[in-house]
Amino acid sequence: MPLGRALLPSLLLLSVVWSSASSCRVQPRFAPLPLLRGGGAPDHDAASALGTQEHWRETYTRQLGNLAETGDPGEEWFEEENHCVERIVSWIADQLCAGEVASRRVLDVGCGNGGMLVQLGQAGFLRLTGADYVEQALELAKANLVRELAGGGQLSGGSAVAWEVVLDNVLESQLAEGSFDLIHDKGTLDAILLSCSGPEAQASVATRYSKAVERLARTGGLLVVTSCNLSEAELISAISAQSSWEFRDSL
Repeated sequence: MPLGRALLPSLLLLSVVWSSASSCRVQPRFAPLPLLRGGGAPDHDAASALGTQEHWRETYTRQLGNLAETGDPGEEWFEEENHCVERIVSWIADQLCAGEVASRRVLDVGCGNGGMLVQLGQAGFLRLTGADYVEQALELAKANLVRELAGGGQLSGGSAVAWEVVLDNVLESQLAEGSFDLIHDKGTLDAILLSCSGPEAQASVATRYSKAVERLARTGGLLVVTSCNLSEAELISAISAQSSWEFRDSL
């Protein structure tokens, strides 16, 4: 079955956790997390516009205009689905990290408008990096982080948040190896797979993705992936097939 399908709202949200590995590291762990079920999406072999950089450039250019005109921070993927983002952040902070969040260095892959970074900061994560391959997304994320994290780094509780957003394509990442305790992806792998035509291309790019994020994670680090476009079995296969990621937990 092809990995990529047409994205439909209110379909399936699945979050997954892994850990990183190298020649002398423990094997990474990962965990799929089915949040919502319902509906059904047809399989498509053709690439989708949702997988193109031009689509996201146009999307974030439009959202930047909306921010300037109305103050709208932009659409947060999956947030309307039963408070999905809030639930994921709570799960990461309370269950996966056991409340020990302040010192963990976090990478949000495909950070978009920065909404997840804001919620992670508000949950107590103080070392945040957002990466996206669209400059307009980074401009929007900066504006939202400055506004929501109280002027660019200070939460209402007084804790300093060190955050940055960087132009980076995860498949060709220039970020330093072994830099992150937690790597988070909400919809980015979905979009990457939608750029592919056919199952062989999808499997190849999924392998590139899993190895790329593995390189960025420190020993014992976690990878959390949320998808609305893959079944649990597909997501496990996509990440684990050609890498050392190992299933850990689910919500």
